[in-house]
Amino acid sequence: MKKTLNIGSKRFIIESDSGEEILNYIEKKVSELKEKYRDISSTDEILLAMLCDIAEEYYIYVERTNKIIKSISDKVSKKIGGNFIEDRSF
Repeated sequence: MKKTLNIGSKRFIIESDSGEEILNYIEKKVSELKEKYRDISSTDEILLAMLCDIAEEYYIYVERTNKIIKSISDKVSKKIGGNFIEDRSF
């Protein structure tokens, strides 16, 4: 399956063996980002801005995930320390 995406003055052909769903997702995200950066005229600058946007989102999600993991870990540690788990040590 193939789709053609236009970004600035360049045409990109994307191809996937995974099916149309992933290509539709990519097309939607690229359209959203193109709209966000519509005032930039250089294709290279548009692509760089898109990459920065994606990287920033990734790091935000990683940070949120790490906070959730730490919170869960702290709660589990408190429960273990609070004898919620039976101590069977010798």
